[in-house]
Amino acid sequence: MDAINIILTVVVVIYLLFAYLILLKGKNKTISRLYLVVILSVILWTVSMIVYRAASPENTLFWVKVLYFSATF
Repeated sequence: MDAINIILTVVVVIYLLFAYLILLKGKNKTISRLYLVVILSVILWTVSMIVYRAASPENTLFWVKVLYFSATF
């Protein structure tokens, strides 16, 4: 694991903490739900970036598709 993947992993942990706080404090509010969807899509994008950077050449195309799909949200 290189430095960039370590930083991305830390970012995922921070976003997971944000998602947890949103679930605790404002799960009944519409804006909180929408923000939670945004955070979850950023988590998906970041995790797919980590896996893409470590993927073999055979799996690279799949992870690029996941990156583009998660970025659309």
